[in-house]
Amino acid sequence: MNQKKVVVIPARLASQRLPNKVLLDLAGKPVIRRVYEQAMQASGIDAVYIATDSPEVPRCRKYAASLPTMCS
Repeated sequence: MNQKKVVVIPARLASQRLPNKVLLDLAGKPVIRRVYEQAMQASGIDAVYIATDSPEVPRCRKYAASLPTMCS
C-alpha cells in the first residue's frame, strides 16, 4: 500500500505569548510562508496544508501557495 505523506501546519492567531505570530514579517515574508516553504522542501512529503481558526490567515494566501483550511 502506497500512503501519501502530508504536513498540516497549525496557524492560530490567538497565541498567548505572541499574538498574530504567523502573520509577522520575518525578513520580508510572513512567518507562515517561511514555515510552508520549509515544509514543501522536506523530502517525501506529498502535500502541505495550513489549518487555521482565523479568517486573517486565508487573507494572507498571497504569501503561501496553499489555501488555508478553516478549522474550529
